[in-house]
Amino acid sequence: MPTSRERVREWIRLHTTDAFYVRLIYYYTFLRGRRVPELLNLRNPKTWNEKINFIKLHIDRVVPDAHLYADKLRVRDYVVEAIGEDHVVPLLGSWEHPEQIVWANMPDSFVLKANHGSGFNLIVQDRSTLDVVSVTEQMNIWLETDYSSMAGEKHYRRIPRRLLAEELMVSASGDLPDYRCYCFDGAVGFISINVDRATDHRRSYVDSDWNPMPFEMDKPRPDRELERPAVLNQVVSVAESLAAPFFFVRVDLYEARGSVFFSELTFVPAGGMHMVSPRVWNRKLGELIRLPEG
Repeated sequence: MPTSRERVREWIRLHTTDAFYVRLIYYYTFLRGRRVPELLNLRNPKTWNEKINFIKLHIDRVVPDAHLYADKLRVRDYVVEAIGEDHVVPLLGSWEHPEQIVWANMPDSFVLKANHGSGFNLIVQDRSTLDVVSVTEQMNIWLETDYSSMAGEKHYRRIPRRLLAEELMVSASGDLPDYRCYCFDGAVGFISINVDRATDHRRSYVDSDWNPMPFEMDKPRPDRELERPAVLNQVVSVAESLAAPFFFVRVDLYEARGSVFFSELTFVPAGGMHMVSPRVWNRKLGELIRLPEG
């Protein structure tokens, strides 16, 4: 059942214009986090956040099939066609409702997801200890959630909601290094790497040659230099192959078993609500995105 906040948000979305709703979400998110937002010019966007929000507002025009690529099930076909199935995590099954899952047929460990948004995932390390009732309730909440209204990303509204299970990938070290590749006209411009998520979450930005970038977004940079990964060339190659059709996209990959696997494609990173520091980089990064004309 939707929360009172979700009901209010949906009422506002239905009774205002898309442009008003996008601006409202932007300013509300910054102020709720006790951050001072920069003004948002969506008629003549120049900065990083302005251009991301412009894409969000006009997604149906600038990326007409965005919902297909944002769908965690249907995007798998695109990835296999573009780079082959070796970079796709094996799919264990997909369902319209959690009650359709035959738990006895599932492996000991796996990952549960919903296909129509971000954050809808659950890692199952040991099926024998799984609280099926609780997990079923959680998955039904996922299915009831209109992810498109959270940040005004309306292309998610066009995704038929389903559940899926994937094989649980584990690296030799026990963690899964992830590489979020920001691609412009098919080329990797920079990569973000998250570290110490569970303790002191920090984020580093590097270019495609692993040279540090002089800015931060949302999280402080680590106080140590990150070692260049052996799979970097593979990361860049895979990201650019997947980004080739788009003027801008973030390609999320991760490293496991000595190889690179696909995670997701994102056209509106962070909903267009990054806190960029120093602020001058909000404009500099915006210059990297060449919006389609018209």
